[in-house]
Amino acid sequence: LFERLNHSNRDEVDDDAVINAAQQNEKDVDLPYTFTEPENDRCFPLHQAIKLDLNVEVIDALSSPLALKQKIRSEQKIRLNQKILSYQDSRGYTPLRYAIIHRASSDVIELLINKYPDAAKHERGARVTVLYEACAFGASGEVVRKLLEIWPDAARPDAVGRYKGVFFEQLPLHMACGQDNISLEVVSALLHAWPDAVYGDC
Repeated sequence: LFERLNHSNRDEVDDDAVINAAQQNEKDVDLPYTFTEPENDRCFPLHQAIKLDLNVEVIDALSSPLALKQKIRSEQKIRLNQKILSYQDSRGYTPLRYAIIHRASSDVIELLINKYPDAAKHERGARVTVLYEACAFGASGEVVRKLLEIWPDAARPDAVGRYKGVFFEQLPLHMACGQDNISLEVVSALLHAWPDAVYGDC
């Protein structure tokens, strides 16, 4: 399984070979590996597949109950008030959050939500929610709706925290409105969950 996934981009990966390897050696799915491509990183096959943007069938084959709950450390960037912030999260990323920040397809993200709904309630750092990052990284309306179904209060101001002294004062609605391609579907879902968001400070 390691050899099938240790590549720098998705074009080098044989999807069917990865699925077959996962089915033939089910325990391998639950083991972390030190992948050397696309960068040196120790993670589970599921995280590696998300990073390589593999299709939903591969993600499904690697989504064991154990793998779905694993967290890995990762340095990420987020846009806040027109600035790009970079941070290292010591608490780690679940596969769901990892898929969101790597802008995986909606099919992949929805699969991960359906397989492990509790991941939608995972808070990182100082209470930064999955919904908040989904809006910051341009997730689809369907993804946002599914996250809100699991945790509707994530749209409220008391679900927004701060990380390393940087205040995340913007609500998920404000993050969604700050995207280049604003989604009416996302904005509608967020306003339905917390109408008073329109009165918040941007």
